[in-house]
Amino acid sequence: MRVLWPVRSGEYKIVQVYVNGTPDLLFGDKGTMHGQILHRILIEHDIVYDCEWIRGRSSGDSIPSMNFRRGAWLGKPAIEYRMSGAGRAEVDIDRKNVRFFGNSGDYRIGIDPKHLEDITQRETDWKLSFSE
Repeated sequence: MRVLWPVRSGEYKIVQVYVNGTPDLLFGDKGTMHGQILHRILIEHDIVYDCEWIRGRSSGDSIPSMNFRRGAWLGKPAIEYRMSGAGRAEVDIDRKNVRFFGNSGDYRIGIDPKHLEDITQRETDWKLSFSE
């Protein structure tokens, strides 16, 4: 599991991903598109991924696919990722409190409460809450 907590309090965009069944949570500046945040996660995991382009999405650009699975290939291990949620987060660094809300215009999904539960089990110092 990997969570890269912001260093300053404020509002951020977030992407929730399972990589090989392990939850990852990544924050991006509020001006960042959710597809760009997912791209960062995948690059950091050295995952080659497919892109999709769908008219009417807010970015108007190609974005990483929400799901991908590849068997072992050219000496690299099998890999699977699944984007389970996306939205926004209001982070209070001093209180270690995060409120998740909203959704992604690119992916048309919201916050995944189950993913937050998985993160909470491992990040016991932080209080995470969700509002629709």
